[in-house]
Amino acid sequence: MVSALRFVYFLTLFAIYTQHKNNDTHQTIDYYDSTKLKNVFAKHQDDGFVNGEDLKVIMFEVGRHLTDNEIMILSMVGKFDFESFQRLVNRSDHVRRSIIQLFQKLDKDKDGVVSTTDLRLALSYGSDIHFSYDDIISIVRKLSNSDNGYVTFQDFDKFMDST
Repeated sequence: MVSALRFVYFLTLFAIYTQHKNNDTHQTIDYYDSTKLKNVFAKHQDDGFVNGEDLKVIMFEVGRHLTDNEIMILSMVGKFDFESFQRLVNRSDHVRRSIIQLFQKLDKDKDGVVSTTDLRLALSYGSDIHFSYDDIISIVRKLSNSDNGYVTFQDFDKFMDST
């Protein structure tokens, strides 16, 4: 359990670092009017969700731009509800890119989710800290919003937002 806490501590430090770095570069975060975002989201949604490919068009409509790499990664991770979409829009470009890049590094098999195997591989590469299988399962359960055994981008993004 101590190792799991170290990992959560690492993610917290990463979030603080990206926020601090963002403040150092004097980037401003434009918080968009919720009603306008809901209207844009409603135009593109299907059953309350938009897919990763639609995000390019939607983000452009609200004045945010995604890189081709971000579009590729977000297309793999599935659908976004309004809450996930709003979090993505309201983040500065630097923080959004940092979270996407960190998720991409954790998703070792590039299937759009972080499984226990992905996390074990990511945490063991180049690290002197060794996590037990129980630690890895505990971390995935902590990060996931369901008991499906993996962490979606939306789960990861929500966790990073809460740190």
